[in-house]
Amino acid sequence: MTLALAERDRISGVGMRRARKMDEGGDESGLPGKQQERLFSLSPAPPARDLLADPLKVGALPTVHLPPDTWTNRVSRMLDDYRLAPNAAVDSLRWRVADALAGLRSAVGASGGAGAGGGAGGGNGNGNGNGNKVAGKKAMGFGKVTHPYDLLDAFALLVGLPETVAADRRSLEATLAVILRAYAAEMTTMNGFPLSFLGEADEFLRAGFQLERFFSRSKFAEERQDMVTGAYTNYYHGSRYYLFGLVSRIEPVQESRLFHFFCRGVYFMARITATGDLLERPVHDRLPSRASVLFHARRDAAVLAKAKAESAYSAQVNAMIRSFPE
Repeated sequence: MTLALAERDRISGVGMRRARKMDEGGDESGLPGKQQERLFSLSPAPPARDLLADPLKVGALPTVHLPPDTWTNRVSRMLDDYRLAPNAAVDSLRWRVADALAGLRSAVGASGGAGAGGGAGGGNGNGNGNGNKVAGKKAMGFGKVTHPYDLLDAFALLVGLPETVAADRRSLEATLAVILRAYAAEMTTMNGFPLSFLGEADEFLRAGFQLERFFSRSKFAEERQDMVTGAYTNYYHGSRYYLFGLVSRIEPVQESRLFHFFCRGVYFMARITATGDLLERPVHDRLPSRASVLFHARRDAAVLAKAKAESAYSAQVNAMIRSFPE
């Protein structure tokens, strides 16, 4: 016997907040007044209720001095791109961070791309007075920002940056943290209750875990497909809201289970094909890198505290991180 709709909602439901969305005329995905289609996406849209009514503008971005758009820097960047200069690999990463920072200022700067707190040059607030160009290349484009998902390219760059560009990583992380805090403040004002990235992550990740568990109990193909889609979508949102919570540092992580749910979630997502089929083993190229997983662990206060207190737990976390590809 298939699960009743109410029971499926209880299993995949993502707490009272998701229930409120459905009460207001939406479906399980949070899309108001729209029936959930049997389509699968590897990159689900953000929950509709988490979209800002107007594009986000931030009045006080951190001061970051980006390389000016000069002829010398253009030549230097070209040599780095073709790996013809000493330390080209490191310098190329630094240029990418500069592109991302300029793009962020252009997207959320309080005065049409002029992020407050920039250098004296004006323009995009990066101290060079050259609009959104950095050393001959256009800034990473983000468009209007109504949700942190609009900035996922910057987050993807951040979590993969090595220690060789630690200073640049700190600049990018600090800028993204300010943007996330501004977004959370806007959502709090709009909804009338505080937005908790970690609370949302916990709901999503637990819902994905429950659907993954119940998947093996169902004998009906259609129901199993619904559960795979639901588990993927919840894990997708949960892993990203977890990252937003770690970067924004609005609140400390209280329980280490978030990191374990995150690792389980990204492993499960790597088993899903573009058509929504579940494979026996994850696709290697779709697993997050070891550096990315380590980035999360190092910013999870609960994981760090427990690893410091319990050597067995520390060994378990290290083994978990090493299971991901370099």
